[in-house]
Amino acid sequence: MVDRPGIRRRLAVASPAWARQLPIALLSFLLIPQSLRAAPACRALQEQRDQFATRAMQAEIALVQTIRRRLCPREEALAEQANAIDKAPADSALVAPLDIGAYIRCREQAERLLGRTRPVLYRNQQKFLFYTAEGARLARAADDLAPQLSAACTSPQAQPSP
Repeated sequence: MVDRPGIRRRLAVASPAWARQLPIALLSFLLIPQSLRAAPACRALQEQRDQFATRAMQAEIALVQTIRRRLCPREEALAEQANAIDKAPADSALVAPLDIGAYIRCREQAERLLGRTRPVLYRNQQKFLFYTAEGARLARAADDLAPQLSAACTSPQAQPSP
């Protein structure tokens, strides 16, 4: 760097005295936006919320699956076999074909029956209905993290998931 008295004086005037004395690493930390420093806390809260939401949905899926097994045992068994084949395709020739239309009708029938026979215990922020105590508890816990998420996460990606 060329040592010119005028340039050195201008730099000295433009930067505060405390900034010249701070180590570069500390100065860079101070210059990092708050949103980037909060990223680990944001990610941890998002993961916690997603775990609660996933477990809540699993509880509801298990309930509807139980009802479908009772209403349409054949279609549900074929759907489970088809799902198993997706994981281990070697046995695909041994399974009867799934009638998708019948399976959809069975699912709709199970959902209608569930709506008529069980009270809604919780409706989450995305308006999904929870009929099981466990699902409602977990969904409520996921929704309760929303204020903490909005405080810790300043990015638009902090929106809650179902």
